[in-house]
Amino acid sequence: MLCKLCLKEKKLSLSHSIPRAYIKRTKTNGKTITINNGGVSSISNFDPKELMLCDECESLISKNYENYGVSVLRTRSNVIKHKEYILFKNINYEKFYLFLLSILWRASISELVFYNTVTNVERLSESMRLVLLNNKMKMQDSGSFKIDQLIKICIFRIIDSTGFIPDEVIKGLMSNFGQDVQRDIDGILWYFAIDGFLIVYSLPIGKDPHEYRYLKLHSQLCKNNIQKFYKLDMHKSSILMGFYENLIKSFIK
Repeated sequence: MLCKLCLKEKKLSLSHSIPRAYIKRTKTNGKTITINNGGVSSISNFDPKELMLCDECESLISKNYENYGVSVLRTRSNVIKHKEYILFKNINYEKFYLFLLSILWRASISELVFYNTVTNVERLSESMRLVLLNNKMKMQDSGSFKIDQLIKICIFRIIDSTGFIPDEVIKGLMSNFGQDVQRDIDGILWYFAIDGFLIVYSLPIGKDPHEYRYLKLHSQLCKNNIQKFYKLDMHKSSILMGFYENLIKSFIK
C-alpha cells in the first residue's frame, strides 16, 4: 500500500491523527468522553486509527514531532500562570508548530468519520506533506513563504468561569475537529479540544497571502521560546458554544 507521507509502496502501520498519548489520557476505566461538533457526545472505547503511514514514516513523525509536542503542554515546570493567560517557557517553536501541523495534515487525509469535518485544506495538503517529510518550515515552489505564514496556529486554555465543570473534567474531554469561517480575514478555521486546550488553525481564503503573512492573531503560536496562551471561557467563546451543550451532557453522564 502507498504510504501517505513518503508516497512509497510499503507495508502500512495503524496510525493515529490525534496522538494516542492524548487519547490515552482522556480514558477513565477504558472509556473516553468525546464531544462532537454539531452532534451528540459519546462515551466509548475510543481509539481512532487507520492504515496511513509506513513504519519508517510513523517513526519519523514520532521522533521528530510527537515525542516533543505531546510533552509541551504537560510540562508544569515550564509554566507560569497569570489571570488572563498561561506562559510557557523554553519552547522550541518550529518543532512544536510542526507537531501541531502534523495533526491537521493527518486529519485532512484521514478516511475516518471522526475527521470528516477537516475539508477545504486540500490545496495545502502537498505542501504540508513535504514540510513534515523534510522537517523544514519553508514551502517548496512558493518563493520565500514558510508554512506558518499561511497556516497560523492559536492555542487557548479552556476554562469554565462558573465552576460547573471542574478543570480536571475539562482536561479529560476531547472533541472532534470543528470547522468554521473566519470572516475578519475571509478565511477558514479548524479546531479541536484536547488536554484542556483548544487548538485553532487559521487559513486565509480571500485575503492576499502577502498581507496575511504578517498578521498576528490572538493567542497565536509565535516565533519565540516563550509562548503566551490566553484563557478562553467556554461561556464567552463563539467556537466553544458549539461544544458547550455537549460538554454539559457529557459531564452529567
